[in-house]
Amino acid sequence: MGHEGEPRDAVAVASMVGLAVVAPMLGMARAALDLTLATAARKPMSLTVYERLADSPSVQLAVADAASLVDTAQLHA
Repeated sequence: MGHEGEPRDAVAVASMVGLAVVAPMLGMARAALDLTLATAARKPMSLTVYERLADSPSVQLAVADAASLVDTAQLHA
């Protein structure tokens, strides 16, 4: 039994559904980033002077950019 004007009625349903969808997406993004970091630490990088992906500055920059985007998305959520 609800009463008219209750705070729960003042929240738009679309915003609540958005939060329910964002949380799993953030979790998947964080898991993908963790997997990338684990893989880069052990995977060799062929045809370069770097022994591992993690040693390459371009890979480090790309991973840092991805980590920044995931962190920013989490803060906005």
